[in-house]
Amino acid sequence: MCIAAIVILIFFIPYTASGFKAIGTLFSSLFGVDYHMAMIVGAIVIIGYTVMGGFLAVSTTNLIQSIVMTISLIVIVFYDIHMAGGWDEVVNNATSLAGYLSMTHIHDRATGDAAPYSLLTIVSTTAWGLGYFGMPHILLRFMAIEDEKKLTLSRRIATVWVLISMCVAIFLAWNPDSSVFYIVSFAWAGFGAAFGPLVLFSLFWKRTNLQGAIAGMVAGGVMVFVWKYLVRPMGGTWNYKTQ
Repeated sequence: MCIAAIVILIFFIPYTASGFKAIGTLFSSLFGVDYHMAMIVGAIVIIGYTVMGGFLAVSTTNLIQSIVMTISLIVIVFYDIHMAGGWDEVVNNATSLAGYLSMTHIHDRATGDAAPYSLLTIVSTTAWGLGYFGMPHILLRFMAIEDEKKLTLSRRIATVWVLISMCVAIFLAWNPDSSVFYIVSFAWAGFGAAFGPLVLFSLFWKRTNLQGAIAGMVAGGVMVFVWKYLVRPMGGTWNYKTQ
């Protein structure tokens, strides 16, 4: 449990920072307000409703967000199709792009040609799915408190954790030129590497044990840092980026 908590602490902080970064960028781009001011105000609102409302407040906001995002996506899709001249025009434009729906190539907007889509790219992109199995706030939806007597202690620990982690999410997101995707990708990689294989093996392999679980979490979490600071600086294929 201690190892899992440490891994979550390390990788959840930059993941939270990406949310604050997105808040600052959104309001700065749409309304022209100061990036840092928008981020601080947004952080105060998020920390406030999380601390005061707890899990219920987070679940409620998630529900509202999902509704807004779903409606927005549907409206945007149909609006874009209309502005493009109809569905047939969209299909014709897509099929005219080099590399369209190819498993080995992808369209390069810079050159207008089809760029190679290597096996490494396919595997790396597919591996993003492991992140879902390691996200604490996602797994939390499938869990419940085992003992009502622990609610008081859990509330205190959660409150302290939220205050500390989000104050550190603000520090990491302070740079307005930082990339939301870059911050998320690092945290996502950490959760996916540390918990993704462990969750899958726990569900589908009966020989999974405590020693293997600990080794998997440590090796996966450490490898993210090894790859970022030791392997990627070597350049070339090792410096692969998905953005």
